[in-house]
Amino acid sequence: MMKNKMLKYVCCLLLWLPVGRTMAQQPLTYRTLKLEEIAGRLADRGIRLTEEGLYDASVLCPGKRVEMKKDIFGRVGFIGLHLFDEETRKGYASPVYDFMERYLLELLLLSEEDRRVKLHEDKVEVLLDGMAYEKGMRRLTDFVLFVGGESPFSIQSDSAGYKAGWQVSVGTVALVFPKQYELIFGSDKVEMEKGLMEELARVEAKRTLWDTLPVKDLLPTARKGYYVRRGTSYLIPELQTDTYYKQLDAERCVLIFEKGLPGESLANLFQEGFYGDRRVAMKIKHRCYGNQITEFEVDVQNWVEYCRKQKCYIYFGPETLNDTEISGTVVVVNPDLGYNHILYFRCATDIFDRKRPSMDVDLYTYVPTHNIKDLFYDYRK
Repeated sequence: MMKNKMLKYVCCLLLWLPVGRTMAQQPLTYRTLKLEEIAGRLADRGIRLTEEGLYDASVLCPGKRVEMKKDIFGRVGFIGLHLFDEETRKGYASPVYDFMERYLLELLLLSEEDRRVKLHEDKVEVLLDGMAYEKGMRRLTDFVLFVGGESPFSIQSDSAGYKAGWQVSVGTVALVFPKQYELIFGSDKVEMEKGLMEELARVEAKRTLWDTLPVKDLLPTARKGYYVRRGTSYLIPELQTDTYYKQLDAERCVLIFEKGLPGESLANLFQEGFYGDRRVAMKIKHRCYGNQITEFEVDVQNWVEYCRKQKCYIYFGPETLNDTEISGTVVVVNPDLGYNHILYFRCATDIFDRKRPSMDVDLYTYVPTHNIKDLFYDYRK
Protein backbone atom coordinates (compact mmCIF):
# COMPACT_ATOMS: atom_id res chain seq x y z
CA MET A 1 0.00 0.00 0.00
CA MET A 2 2.79 2.36 0.96
CA LYS A 3 4.68 1.52 -2.27
CA ASN A 4 1.59 2.34 -4.35
CA LYS A 5 1.22 5.74 -2.66
CA MET A 6 4.89 6.50 -3.16
CA LEU A 7 4.68 5.49 -6.84
CA LYS A 8 1.71 7.80 -7.37
CA TYR A 9 3.58 10.66 -5.67
CA VAL A 10 6.68 10.18 -7.85
CA CYS A 11 4.54 10.02 -11.01
CA CYS A 12 2.74 13.23 -10.04
CA LEU A 13 6.06 14.93 -9.30
CA LEU A 14 7.49 13.90 -12.67
CA LEU A 15 4.40 15.21 -14.43
CA TRP A 16 4.60 18.52 -12.57
CA LEU A 17 8.31 19.24 -13.06
CA PRO A 18 8.28 19.88 -16.83
CA VAL A 19 5.34 22.25 -16.40
CA GLY A 20 7.17 24.09 -13.62
CA ARG A 21 10.28 24.46 -15.77
CA THR A 22 8.18 25.67 -18.69
CA MET A 23 6.54 28.32 -16.53
CA ALA A 24 9.88 29.46 -15.11
CA GLN A 25 11.39 29.74 -18.58
CA GLN A 26 8.67 31.87 -20.15
CA PRO A 27 10.55 34.54 -22.15
CA LEU A 28 10.25 38.11 -20.98
CA THR A 29 8.47 40.63 -23.15
CA TYR A 30 9.60 44.25 -23.26
CA ARG A 31 7.74 47.52 -23.55
CA THR A 32 10.39 48.93 -25.91
CA LEU A 33 13.21 47.71 -28.11
CA LYS A 34 15.60 49.84 -26.03
CA LEU A 35 14.82 47.83 -22.88
CA GLU A 36 15.26 44.55 -24.73
CA GLU A 37 18.65 45.75 -25.95
CA ILE A 38 19.75 46.72 -22.44
CA ALA A 39 18.64 43.34 -21.08
CA GLY A 40 20.72 41.62 -23.76
CA ARG A 41 23.81 43.64 -22.90
CA LEU A 42 23.33 42.86 -19.20
CA ALA A 43 23.04 39.15 -19.98
CA ASP A 44 26.32 39.36 -21.91
CA ARG A 45 27.90 40.67 -18.70
CA GLY A 46 26.43 37.89 -16.61
CA ILE A 47 23.43 39.79 -15.22
CA ARG A 48 20.34 37.86 -16.34
CA LEU A 49 17.02 39.53 -15.56
CA THR A 50 14.22 37.10 -14.83
CA GLU A 51 11.85 38.80 -12.38
CA GLU A 52 11.19 42.23 -10.94
CA GLY A 53 13.72 43.33 -8.36
CA LEU A 54 17.28 44.42 -7.71
CA TYR A 55 20.32 42.70 -9.20
CA ASP A 56 23.93 43.04 -8.14
CA ALA A 57 25.82 45.03 -10.80
CA SER A 58 29.29 45.08 -9.25
CA VAL A 59 30.68 43.68 -12.50
CA LEU A 60 29.79 47.05 -14.07
CA CYS A 61 30.43 49.35 -11.11
CA PRO A 62 31.28 48.24 -7.54
CA GLY A 63 28.39 48.51 -5.11
CA LYS A 64 25.78 49.35 -7.74
CA ARG A 65 22.50 47.51 -8.33
CA VAL A 66 20.31 47.25 -11.41
CA GLU A 67 16.54 47.42 -10.97
CA MET A 68 13.99 45.79 -13.25
CA LYS A 69 10.28 46.63 -13.08
CA LYS A 70 7.32 45.30 -15.03
CA ASP A 71 4.40 47.36 -16.24
CA ILE A 72 0.74 46.60 -15.66
CA PHE A 73 0.70 44.37 -18.74
CA GLY A 74 3.46 42.13 -17.38
CA ARG A 75 6.13 43.43 -19.74
CA VAL A 76 9.54 44.71 -18.69
CA GLY A 77 8.81 48.42 -18.34
CA PHE A 78 12.01 49.72 -16.75
CA ILE A 79 15.67 48.76 -16.40
CA GLY A 80 18.19 51.07 -14.78
CA LEU A 81 20.56 51.71 -11.92
CA HIS A 82 18.83 52.09 -8.56
CA LEU A 83 19.71 55.71 -7.69
CA PHE A 84 16.64 57.64 -6.46
CA ASP A 85 14.19 57.19 -3.62
CA GLU A 86 10.52 58.13 -3.98
CA GLU A 87 10.92 61.43 -2.15
CA THR A 88 13.61 62.64 -4.56
CA ARG A 89 11.41 61.73 -7.55
CA LYS A 90 8.69 64.24 -6.65
CA GLY A 91 10.32 67.26 -8.27
CA TYR A 92 9.63 66.45 -11.93
CA ALA A 93 7.75 63.88 -14.00
CA SER A 94 8.87 60.35 -13.15
CA PRO A 95 10.36 59.57 -16.62
CA VAL A 96 13.03 62.24 -15.99
CA TYR A 97 14.45 60.17 -13.11
CA ASP A 98 13.92 56.89 -14.97
CA PHE A 99 15.98 58.34 -17.81
CA MET A 100 18.95 59.18 -15.61
CA GLU A 101 18.93 55.70 -14.05
CA ARG A 102 18.62 54.02 -17.44
CA TYR A 103 21.08 56.23 -19.29
CA LEU A 104 23.93 55.88 -16.80
CA LEU A 105 23.43 52.11 -16.96
CA GLU A 106 23.56 52.24 -20.76
CA LEU A 107 26.86 54.14 -20.59
CA LEU A 108 28.37 51.61 -18.18
CA LEU A 109 27.49 48.83 -20.62
CA LEU A 110 29.41 50.46 -23.49
CA SER A 111 33.09 50.67 -24.34
CA GLU A 112 34.88 54.00 -23.93
CA GLU A 113 34.68 54.74 -27.65
CA ASP A 114 31.00 53.77 -27.92
CA ARG A 115 30.19 55.99 -24.92
CA ARG A 116 31.66 59.00 -26.66
CA VAL A 117 29.71 58.27 -29.83
CA LYS A 118 26.46 57.80 -27.93
CA LEU A 119 26.86 61.02 -25.93
CA HIS A 120 27.53 62.96 -29.13
CA GLU A 121 24.54 61.47 -31.00
CA ASP A 122 22.14 61.97 -28.07
CA LYS A 123 23.40 65.52 -27.36
CA VAL A 124 23.97 64.50 -23.74
CA GLU A 125 26.87 65.64 -21.58
CA VAL A 126 28.45 63.92 -18.60
CA LEU A 127 30.54 66.39 -16.64
CA LEU A 128 33.14 65.11 -14.19
CA ASP A 129 34.35 67.94 -11.97
CA GLY A 130 32.91 70.32 -14.54
CA MET A 131 34.81 68.82 -17.49
CA ALA A 132 33.13 66.89 -20.29
CA TYR A 133 33.77 63.21 -19.70
CA GLU A 134 34.85 62.51 -23.27
CA LYS A 135 37.49 65.26 -23.11
CA GLY A 136 39.04 64.25 -19.82
CA MET A 137 41.06 61.35 -18.45
CA ARG A 138 38.77 60.41 -15.57
CA ARG A 139 36.90 57.10 -15.62
CA LEU A 140 33.10 57.19 -15.50
CA THR A 141 32.92 54.35 -12.98
CA ASP A 142 35.10 56.32 -10.54
CA PHE A 143 32.22 58.78 -10.20
CA VAL A 144 29.12 56.62 -10.72
CA LEU A 145 30.47 54.47 -7.90
CA PHE A 146 29.45 57.21 -5.44
CA VAL A 147 26.23 58.42 -7.11
CA GLY A 148 22.92 57.79 -5.37
CA GLY A 149 22.08 56.97 -1.78
CA GLU A 150 23.23 59.78 0.49
CA SER A 151 25.03 61.80 -2.22
CA PRO A 152 23.68 65.38 -2.31
CA PHE A 153 21.64 65.72 -5.49
CA SER A 154 20.19 68.70 -7.36
CA ILE A 155 18.33 69.13 -10.63
CA GLN A 156 17.49 72.24 -12.63
CA SER A 157 15.61 72.77 -15.87
CA ASP A 158 14.84 75.39 -18.46
CA SER A 159 12.88 75.32 -21.70
CA ALA A 160 15.68 73.41 -23.45
CA GLY A 161 16.69 70.69 -21.00
CA TYR A 162 17.97 69.51 -17.63
CA LYS A 163 21.14 69.63 -15.61
CA ALA A 164 21.28 67.11 -12.78
CA GLY A 165 24.25 66.81 -10.47
CA TRP A 166 25.67 64.91 -7.53
CA GLN A 167 28.31 66.01 -5.05
CA VAL A 168 30.37 62.89 -4.35
CA SER A 169 33.49 62.27 -2.29
CA VAL A 170 35.82 62.42 -5.30
CA GLY A 171 34.28 65.54 -6.87
CA THR A 172 31.12 66.28 -8.83
CA VAL A 173 29.25 64.45 -11.57
CA ALA A 174 26.56 66.09 -13.68
CA LEU A 175 24.24 64.86 -16.41
CA VAL A 176 23.04 67.45 -18.94
CA PHE A 177 20.33 66.35 -21.37
CA PRO A 178 17.72 67.93 -23.66
CA LYS A 179 13.95 67.93 -23.20
CA GLN A 180 13.49 65.42 -25.97
CA TYR A 181 10.76 62.94 -25.17
CA GLU A 182 12.07 60.06 -27.32
CA LEU A 183 15.44 60.28 -25.58
CA ILE A 184 13.92 60.56 -22.10
CA PHE A 185 11.44 57.71 -22.60
CA GLY A 186 13.86 55.57 -24.58
CA SER A 187 11.05 55.01 -27.10
CA ASP A 188 10.38 55.91 -30.70
CA LYS A 189 7.19 57.68 -31.78
CA VAL A 190 5.38 54.45 -32.73
CA GLU A 191 6.07 52.94 -29.29
CA MET A 192 4.97 56.17 -27.62
CA GLU A 193 1.68 56.30 -29.54
CA LYS A 194 0.91 52.70 -28.69
CA GLY A 195 1.80 53.32 -25.04
CA LEU A 196 -0.58 56.28 -24.86
CA MET A 197 -3.53 54.12 -25.87
CA GLU A 198 -2.52 51.45 -23.36
CA GLU A 199 -2.31 54.04 -20.59
CA LEU A 200 -5.69 55.54 -21.48
CA ALA A 201 -7.29 52.10 -21.47
CA ARG A 202 -6.43 51.60 -17.81
CA VAL A 203 -7.15 55.09 -16.46
CA GLU A 204 -10.28 55.35 -14.35
CA ALA A 205 -11.03 58.85 -13.11
CA LYS A 206 -12.85 59.29 -9.82
CA ARG A 207 -15.45 61.96 -9.28
CA THR A 208 -13.93 64.97 -7.53
CA LEU A 209 -15.94 66.81 -4.90
CA TRP A 210 -14.24 70.14 -5.44
CA ASP A 211 -16.56 72.02 -7.78
CA THR A 212 -17.36 75.23 -5.86
CA LEU A 213 -15.28 78.29 -5.01
CA PRO A 214 -15.84 81.32 -2.76
CA VAL A 215 -17.22 84.32 -4.65
CA LYS A 216 -14.41 86.46 -3.24
CA ASP A 217 -11.79 84.36 -5.09
CA LEU A 218 -13.32 84.97 -8.54
CA LEU A 219 -13.66 87.83 -11.00
CA PRO A 220 -17.15 88.98 -12.10
CA THR A 221 -18.05 88.79 -15.80
CA ALA A 222 -20.36 91.04 -17.85
CA ARG A 223 -23.19 88.55 -17.23
CA LYS A 224 -24.69 89.17 -13.79
CA GLY A 225 -24.19 86.29 -11.36
CA TYR A 226 -21.40 84.71 -13.43
CA TYR A 227 -17.69 84.66 -12.60
CA VAL A 228 -14.36 83.52 -13.97
CA ARG A 229 -11.18 82.18 -12.41
CA ARG A 230 -8.33 83.41 -14.58
CA GLY A 231 -5.61 80.97 -15.53
CA THR A 232 -2.81 81.26 -18.08
CA SER A 233 -2.65 81.27 -21.88
CA TYR A 234 -0.49 79.41 -24.42
CA LEU A 235 0.54 80.28 -28.00
CA ILE A 236 -2.41 82.70 -28.43
CA PRO A 237 -4.56 84.59 -25.89
CA GLU A 238 -7.60 82.42 -26.72
CA LEU A 239 -5.94 79.18 -25.55
CA GLN A 240 -6.49 79.38 -21.79
CA THR A 241 -6.87 77.48 -18.56
CA ASP A 242 -9.74 79.71 -17.36
CA THR A 243 -12.73 78.14 -15.58
CA TYR A 244 -16.23 79.61 -15.30
CA TYR A 245 -18.77 79.76 -12.47
CA LYS A 246 -22.25 80.97 -11.60
CA GLN A 247 -23.35 82.18 -8.20
CA LEU A 248 -24.83 79.47 -6.01
CA ASP A 249 -25.54 81.57 -2.90
CA ALA A 250 -24.20 84.69 -1.22
CA GLU A 251 -20.75 83.20 -0.66
CA ARG A 252 -20.23 80.38 -3.18
CA CYS A 253 -20.05 79.78 -6.90
CA VAL A 254 -20.40 76.52 -8.81
CA LEU A 255 -18.93 75.39 -12.14
CA ILE A 256 -21.29 75.94 -15.06
CA PHE A 257 -22.39 73.40 -17.67
CA GLU A 258 -25.11 75.16 -19.65
CA LYS A 259 -26.53 74.99 -23.16
CA GLY A 260 -26.47 78.78 -23.36
CA LEU A 261 -22.74 78.94 -22.59
CA PRO A 262 -21.21 76.02 -24.49
CA GLY A 263 -17.74 77.57 -24.83
CA GLU A 264 -17.38 78.24 -21.11
CA SER A 265 -18.94 74.87 -20.25
CA LEU A 266 -16.51 72.98 -22.49
CA ALA A 267 -13.63 74.93 -20.97
CA ASN A 268 -14.74 73.67 -17.55
CA LEU A 269 -15.10 70.13 -18.86
CA PHE A 270 -11.51 69.98 -20.14
CA GLN A 271 -10.13 71.42 -16.91
CA GLU A 272 -12.21 69.41 -14.44
CA GLY A 273 -13.03 66.31 -16.50
CA PHE A 274 -16.52 65.89 -15.04
CA TYR A 275 -19.97 67.12 -16.00
CA GLY A 276 -21.85 66.36 -12.81
CA ASP A 277 -22.22 62.58 -12.59
CA ARG A 278 -22.42 62.16 -16.36
CA ARG A 279 -19.68 61.12 -18.77
CA VAL A 280 -18.81 62.89 -22.01
CA ALA A 281 -17.25 60.69 -24.69
CA MET A 282 -14.52 61.66 -27.14
CA LYS A 283 -14.70 59.74 -30.43
CA ILE A 284 -11.07 60.01 -31.44
CA LYS A 285 -9.22 59.70 -34.71
CA HIS A 286 -5.63 59.31 -33.55
CA ARG A 287 -3.43 60.53 -36.39
CA CYS A 288 -0.26 58.53 -35.89
CA TYR A 289 3.18 58.27 -37.39
CA GLY A 290 3.28 57.29 -41.07
CA ASN A 291 -0.17 58.78 -41.82
CA GLN A 292 -1.85 55.95 -39.93
CA ILE A 293 -5.21 56.58 -38.25
CA THR A 294 -6.40 54.65 -35.21
CA GLU A 295 -9.97 55.18 -33.98
CA PHE A 296 -11.02 54.70 -30.39
CA GLU A 297 -13.26 56.23 -27.75
CA VAL A 298 -12.39 57.59 -24.31
CA ASP A 299 -14.32 59.65 -21.78
CA VAL A 300 -13.15 63.23 -21.28
CA GLN A 301 -12.68 62.67 -17.55
CA ASN A 302 -10.31 59.75 -18.17
CA TRP A 303 -8.36 61.88 -20.64
CA VAL A 304 -8.09 64.71 -18.09
CA GLU A 305 -7.03 62.26 -15.36
CA TYR A 306 -4.33 60.83 -17.63
CA CYS A 307 -3.03 64.34 -18.36
CA ARG A 308 -2.88 65.14 -14.65
CA LYS A 309 -0.92 61.99 -13.90
CA GLN A 310 1.59 62.97 -16.60
CA LYS A 311 1.92 66.47 -15.05
CA CYS A 312 0.47 68.12 -18.16
CA TYR A 313 -1.35 71.44 -18.49
CA ILE A 314 -4.52 71.66 -20.59
CA TYR A 315 -5.28 74.78 -22.63
CA PHE A 316 -8.74 75.18 -24.18
CA GLY A 317 -9.72 77.46 -27.06
CA PRO A 318 -13.09 77.61 -28.88
CA GLU A 319 -12.84 78.65 -32.53
CA THR A 320 -16.26 78.46 -34.21
CA LEU A 321 -19.68 78.67 -32.62
CA ASN A 322 -23.08 78.71 -34.33
CA ASP A 323 -26.61 77.48 -33.64
CA THR A 324 -25.72 73.84 -34.24
CA GLU A 325 -21.99 73.26 -33.74
CA ILE A 326 -18.99 74.38 -31.71
CA SER A 327 -15.40 73.53 -32.61
CA GLY A 328 -12.02 74.39 -31.22
CA THR A 329 -8.59 73.30 -30.06
CA VAL A 330 -7.21 71.78 -26.90
CA VAL A 331 -3.44 71.78 -26.42
CA VAL A 332 -1.95 69.55 -23.73
CA VAL A 333 1.53 70.69 -22.67
CA ASN A 334 4.09 68.59 -20.83
CA PRO A 335 6.82 71.07 -19.80
CA ASP A 336 8.92 68.41 -18.04
CA LEU A 337 9.29 66.15 -21.08
CA GLY A 338 9.10 68.61 -23.96
CA TYR A 339 6.04 67.39 -25.87
CA ASN A 340 2.47 68.47 -26.60
CA HIS A 341 -0.77 66.74 -27.61
CA ILE A 342 -3.21 68.61 -29.85
CA LEU A 343 -6.94 67.88 -30.00
CA TYR A 344 -9.23 69.45 -32.60
CA PHE A 345 -12.81 68.92 -31.46
CA ARG A 346 -16.29 69.32 -32.92
CA CYS A 347 -19.58 68.83 -31.10
CA ALA A 348 -23.21 69.91 -31.04
CA THR A 349 -23.87 73.26 -29.42
CA ASP A 350 -26.47 71.61 -27.19
CA ILE A 351 -24.03 68.90 -26.02
CA PHE A 352 -24.91 69.49 -22.38
CA ASP A 353 -28.61 68.86 -23.03
CA ARG A 354 -28.03 65.48 -24.65
CA LYS A 355 -28.65 62.15 -22.98
CA ARG A 356 -25.33 60.75 -24.23
CA PRO A 357 -23.05 63.74 -24.82
CA SER A 358 -20.09 63.17 -27.14
CA MET A 359 -17.66 64.99 -29.43
CA ASP A 360 -15.54 64.14 -32.46
CA VAL A 361 -11.79 64.65 -32.00
CA ASP A 362 -8.73 64.61 -34.27
CA LEU A 363 -5.75 63.85 -32.03
CA TYR A 364 -2.06 64.49 -32.72
CA THR A 365 0.25 63.21 -29.98
CA TYR A 366 3.84 63.74 -28.88
CA VAL A 367 4.47 66.84 -30.93
CA PRO A 368 7.89 68.22 -29.88
CA THR A 369 7.45 71.56 -28.14
CA HIS A 370 9.71 73.33 -30.64
CA ASN A 371 7.42 72.16 -33.50
CA ILE A 372 4.09 72.98 -31.90
CA LYS A 373 3.79 76.50 -33.31
CA ASP A 374 4.24 75.38 -36.91
CA LEU A 375 1.66 72.60 -36.65
CA PHE A 376 -0.81 74.75 -34.74
CA TYR A 377 -0.62 77.73 -37.09
CA ASP A 378 -0.70 75.54 -40.21
CA TYR A 379 -3.96 74.04 -39.00
CA ARG A 380 -5.46 77.45 -38.25
CA LYS A 381 -4.59 78.65 -41.76
